[in-house]
Amino acid sequence: MRPRTKLTTIMVTVTLLLISFFPSALWSSRPLVSAAVTPFTNMPTPLAAFAAATAPTGVIYAIGGWNGSNSIATVEALDPATGIWSTKTSMPTARNGLGAVTASNGKIYAIGGFNCSCSWMGGPTLATVEEYDPTADTWVTKASMPTARTWPGVAAANNGKIYVIGGFDGNRSLPTVEQYDPATDTWTRKADMPTPRWNLGVVTASDGKIYAIGGQSDGSLGWQYYTTVEAYDPTTDTWTKKTNMPTARGYFGLAAANNGNLYAIGGWNNYSIAAVEEYNPATDTWATKTSMPTARNTLAVATAPSGVIYAMGGQINGSGTIATVEAYDPGTNTWTTASSTPAPTDTPTNTLVPMDTPTATVASTPTPTDTPTSAPPGGKWISPTNNFTTSGNTLHFAAHADPATSGGSAIDHVTFTAWWPGINPNVWYQDQKCTIYAPAPGTDQYACDLDLSKVAPGPLMVSFNVYDKAGNSNLAPNGVHSGTVPSTWCLD
Repeated sequence: MRPRTKLTTIMVTVTLLLISFFPSALWSSRPLVSAAVTPFTNMPTPLAAFAAATAPTGVIYAIGGWNGSNSIATVEALDPATGIWSTKTSMPTARNGLGAVTASNGKIYAIGGFNCSCSWMGGPTLATVEEYDPTADTWVTKASMPTARTWPGVAAANNGKIYVIGGFDGNRSLPTVEQYDPATDTWTRKADMPTPRWNLGVVTASDGKIYAIGGQSDGSLGWQYYTTVEAYDPTTDTWTKKTNMPTARGYFGLAAANNGNLYAIGGWNNYSIAAVEEYNPATDTWATKTSMPTARNTLAVATAPSGVIYAMGGQINGSGTIATVEAYDPGTNTWTTASSTPAPTDTPTNTLVPMDTPTATVASTPTPTDTPTSAPPGGKWISPTNNFTTSGNTLHFAAHADPATSGGSAIDHVTFTAWWPGINPNVWYQDQKCTIYAPAPGTDQYACDLDLSKVAPGPLMVSFNVYDKAGNSNLAPNGVHSGTVPSTWCLD
């Protein structure tokens, strides 16, 4: 459902694809194999922004999500013992940006999110709670959550209760913690998380504590990504600060393995991330592990009874939803790829990437393996500053990246950000399809086209960042520009 009566701020970031270097075995015609992993296939449906949970039977369920054009209700199940996927009864409410967890009663609870044909990131938030019985393959609607939200963290504690932590309510990131009791179908408010955030990772560790890791702020703090780790004790209803995660990220997967450690996998911070970092709750320390073969964001992860962690679906730098499944064995620190890995969907209705900072005040994070060796390159705006070039419902704009302004530093890529100012900086809406053109031979011009046929008319702001090969970036001189979207472009 699209909002029809309220104009909302749009923030869309378009990023050229970064090339990552993975282990050479990835490029082999044969999949990487770990002895602990039964050969498996990729997901039947390419998905992003969905939830995953492991049932007591060991079967992993992928629930809801975004298929490139709509929120969906689809449920698909992977049996790690056979490596085979099957389709299950759909969830009653189509949605994405939801959380899901298996409770001590063996049921899976799908909580929150939003249902919208506008994008996988923005739309009316939901308080919906639906219970899935893996044995009967049936769904039942339960008492709604008190606070409607999308992209929350969800965890089941040892006391049999479910905790929904953080999220985004359509206006701001939340510190809110609410406890659900499956036995009584009731909700109770608990102590707020110290750091409000959304698209974070939340999981219960073997020590009984619930760990809230990473995530993102709202617009009041520049949509920054966090390394923050905070632990919640359900017994005392208190929070404790822990050692930060090495890599700031949101839209990532967080899983608890059988060895008692937690694994942060993939995610987004101005680019799709492949990094895997292991947290040991007993020592409050982090260690870097073998990177995931496919860098991606908005994926879902789940741990099989064997202790192997499955990373499923997601997006690669806005290239559309993918069906890729890769399995990580914490015991051997190795990854296994599927027997076949299809490419991203060819024609997504909306090609989207996570929301990034619209101003120069929040710098992007360099790629984890690179160290900046030179000053960031500069650039200049090419498109008209007061009247962006349009063709039908397509907005055209371009920037000039000049290596000479940084002493000859090599340009890697350019990112563009567009947003609607002055409506409400904490409310946004996203519906865009963008194509980036790398510079033609002998040129250094980067251009972007945005399909903005379903957005609010009025003033538009566009900025761009220029990145060097080391991942260093800087908002280029005169890099924020204004224009006007025709009144014929509006929410439908």
